Amino acid sequence: MLTRMLQRCVVSFMLCLIGFIPRTIQSDEAPRSGQWLGKLTQEQGGYRQEYDFELYLTAKNDRYAGRTYVYAPNVLGVLSFTGQQRGAVLYLKEEELLISRKPSDLSWCFKTMQLRQVKRGDDWYLEGPWQGTSEYGICIPGWLSLKYIPPKV
Repeated sequence: MLTRMLQRCVVSFMLCLIGFIPRTIQSDEAPRSGQWLGKLTQEQGGYRQEYDFELYLTAKNDRYAGRTYVYAPNVLGVLSFTGQQRGAVLYLKEEELLISRKPSDLSWCFKTMQLRQVKRGDDWYLEGPWQGTSEYGICIPGWLSLKYIPPKV
């Protein structure tokens, strides 16, 4: 009788532990929503060659939406975007300027981005080229490299 009770307790304890395992093991599946933080670079001839860049991504089925934040000294731009995934690539396009703080000689570039989700070690990245247009015409293109920032509990 005591042995049967002990076995039930052990089984119950093991089931409780198993319930916690998915929360502690990192998934191999790329995150579809969340915060991505890193750098936007622009080839020679742009206003600057490097900006800090954040992307907040929300996925709904195969459609994406969110906001981008581009900043550097005396520069802050917040833009909305939409996009979709085709194969392994996220195609995102900035559509509306929401917040602008910049020098008068800078024009916002509305970017189209082609980003791949890449895993290195335990970290996920969005990486790829971007192109765009501003009030002056075609922007000098560049590259994005953004690291996924897991939500803090």
